Amino acid sequence: IELYKYKLAKHFIVTSQTTLINKRKNKPRKEEGNLQISVDKKLTMCLIDKPMKEKLVENGNNSTTKESWTKPTSIDDKALCVSSWKSSILAVTIAPLTVIFANWFPFVIPYTHAPLYYSSTNYVYEEGLTRFDNSPFTYVTDYIVALLMAYGAFDMYKIRTRIASRDGSIRNSRSHYLEATCTATSGMLAFYAISVVAGGLSHQFFTSLEMMNTIYYKIMWCITVGCVTAAAGSIGAIGSCLALYFHNPKKMLFTVPILPTSFWVYLGGYFTVVCFCGGISFHRPACDIFIAGTMQFVPTAYTIAVILSRQFGVKQQHEEKSTQDHSEVNSTSKNTVMDALKGSNKESGPDFTAVSLHTRTLFVFGFLANAPLLPAYPELLWLGLDLGYVNMILHCNLAIAWGLQYISIKQICMSQLKKDT
Repeated sequence: IELYKYKLAKHFIVTSQTTLINKRKNKPRKEEGNLQISVDKKLTMCLIDKPMKEKLVENGNNSTTKESWTKPTSIDDKALCVSSWKSSILAVTIAPLTVIFANWFPFVIPYTHAPLYYSSTNYVYEEGLTRFDNSPFTYVTDYIVALLMAYGAFDMYKIRTRIASRDGSIRNSRSHYLEATCTATSGMLAFYAISVVAGGLSHQFFTSLEMMNTIYYKIMWCITVGCVTAAAGSIGAIGSCLALYFHNPKKMLFTVPILPTSFWVYLGGYFTVVCFCGGISFHRPACDIFIAGTMQFVPTAYTIAVILSRQFGVKQQHEEKSTQDHSEVNSTSKNTVMDALKGSNKESGPDFTAVSLHTRTLFVFGFLANAPLLPAYPELLWLGLDLGYVNMILHCNLAIAWGLQYISIKQICMSQLKKDT
């Protein structure tokens, strides 16, 4: 009934205002620009009681513009993130240490046969040391993984577009963080797709040692490995965007500092430059991929920590200063009217209850599922398994792990969209 009264009153006020504008030919544009403001003011003054009306007048709410009624207040991400100078120091420190760690780690795994297969070079391959498989088991599975990742990248881009095109009345002040999460995820999956396409072409067409020592192979293999190192930046950016979207100090199990996306851009770029300079090149090119994957350790651990640190289970209400007066209205009918007037100013924040334990489990498992490949690769070769079969097993594992990353992040984003819908 109250909604009907609101719509009916607004109809008559708009009609009367339109008639008034038509009569005043001298200032039509100014009157039209203030039409909605006048409607909001009149409805507010008509449909609330006298004490509340006096309080609104005292607080200056009768002079509020249309923008202040409808524009959501965004949280200050710069205030929440680690400061620029701290993140810069952290970046220039962590990046080289991560490269050193990635090149060192395979050799310190207990009982490993990695020293037999990890022989470093600078894209100069020698007879007797180089093994590069050209069987269909390797490049066909590469192409299959590429198709799956390309589909995931396009799907996440569509979700990002859907979030960006939502109406302002259901778009909360943190929606751009959710949109950025989809963008980073789409970029990560695109990097994966490009990597396996370039890898498949290399395995299929570069079939001799002479061909592998050409500049064309170096370019193709740098793209293959470089996309994996660049994906490290996307993984970290996903963690930072989720941390900003689900920020609530009262719902934290433990504190994880929010790093700016510029930190992850630098990290991914640094790793890629090291790759192109031959810093992670081995006579067995597959080893390059494992070292590049090890470089994803820092952003992967950070992103998992962000999800594990949030206390999912209690819905967070996004409190804003503009809703303080509204909370003093006791009548349900008055709440309905004020909600309609203030639009998106009174909004719900991220829904912590929508991110299920199942989704979080898939998320963590997806980002950890590739970890066993590093120690498994030399042991499978030591057992005498054909290199083509080894690559096929590894590619199947990649498809599962990367697929779970895509599915879990999509479920997180869609859970927030369903809430708003």
